[in-house]
Amino acid sequence: MSFAPSAPTTSDQLLQAVETVTSITDRPEIERVEIQVADTDPLLWLAAQTGGPALYWRGRGDREARAALGAARSVNARSLEEASLTDAGDALPAGARMWLTARFDTDAEVGHEWLAFGGVRLVLPRVELRQRGRDCTLSVYILPGETAEEVMDAIGELQPPVDSDAELDLPFMRRDDPDRSEWGRMLRWAFGSFSRRRLDKVVLARRARFTFEQPVDAVALMQRLEAATPRCYHALVAPRGLTGPTFVTATPERLIRVRGAEVETEAVAGTRPRAELDATDDELRDELLSSEKDRREHAFVRSAIGAALTPLARHVETDDETTAMTLARGRHLRTGIRATLADDIGPLDVLRALHPTPAVGGTPTRQSLDAIRRLEPFDRGLYAGPIGWIGRDDDGQQSADVSVGIRSGLVNQRTLSLYSGAGIVPGSTPSAEWAEIEHKIGDFARVLGLAERIEA
Repeated sequence: MSFAPSAPTTSDQLLQAVETVTSITDRPEIERVEIQVADTDPLLWLAAQTGGPALYWRGRGDREARAALGAARSVNARSLEEASLTDAGDALPAGARMWLTARFDTDAEVGHEWLAFGGVRLVLPRVELRQRGRDCTLSVYILPGETAEEVMDAIGELQPPVDSDAELDLPFMRRDDPDRSEWGRMLRWAFGSFSRRRLDKVVLARRARFTFEQPVDAVALMQRLEAATPRCYHALVAPRGLTGPTFVTATPERLIRVRGAEVETEAVAGTRPRAELDATDDELRDELLSSEKDRREHAFVRSAIGAALTPLARHVETDDETTAMTLARGRHLRTGIRATLADDIGPLDVLRALHPTPAVGGTPTRQSLDAIRRLEPFDRGLYAGPIGWIGRDDDGQQSADVSVGIRSGLVNQRTLSLYSGAGIVPGSTPSAEWAEIEHKIGDFARVLGLAERIEA
């Protein structure tokens, strides 16, 4: 339901709209009231708000960005298997989204820094700012039976955006988990598992934790990431508001995109950096495309995704050729995969089947997860987990867009923890995989102005 501006302030406009909707006592469905507002940067708007949960999202290649605040309705579950959209997603109005976050491994012990994020969460926000080009709207979601008084507090507390000139000071300390010697021990364990044929591939990750003199501004980080990493998904999640733990990601990898019965996904594995000189850059691309080790790693991912989709779909189609996904600072092998879902199969069913893919876990899945729990000296939390939304397009069709939360960091007061991993297969070497992760962490650190603290 949309309303033209007719009051002197945004809050007054929304209150008028809410009162109009809530005056109808028999409302069996979730309602959205929406007003047009001046062109507003969703990140700057979000930075001005208090409370939580707070979220920002821009899909890969999308012109549209959204910032969300509060929770009109939420679904909290221990795992994707236990999560359900019954009486939530089915009742969403056209254009509405429930924002999804999920831990990489819901069976792993939860680190204290990740406690605020829960296991699996789907949140329908109370208030949402949507920017598409120069068109901008502000929406409030109202549940069946809610009165105007029950939603007025959220509206009354909304603040106008303010320009951000926040600077990020250089950190004074960096700690790596694992350190280089422990990394070598981890890979030797993996090589032993390969030789005994217990594992075919395992993705092992590192965490680089930077400590600053002052609290880190998560919005300023997100602004820099978005400007420096085109062709990526960009997301920020702060379950307790921006003064609490905040997860940020600039990830190139799609997990699923759903519209109606059609689903798109992709196998992404294998990495090379970019080079400034065109000739050198072309050599790195050709090296990636011809690398036996990288193509073998990529094949594990492609085969596993196809096998997981087949029981859920009437038809599965895979690209004939593997190509190079070219980003601002790196390249990956990519194969596109599409499917037409069977009746009564929804986005959550697909997520349960696909996550974790061998691109972030390994193969076989159970054994690789056991290895990650045993070897990694930290909790991954949302790193490499699903992050995105499930809801309805503007025309009312079932839809979803969910990324894999790699190339990510956790802001917690004066610390910034950066996470990245590498696929370990027979033929990997500890030094090469250490260098690959250092390149990924270094790229993330550079766009945040941390070049002086990249080297461990």
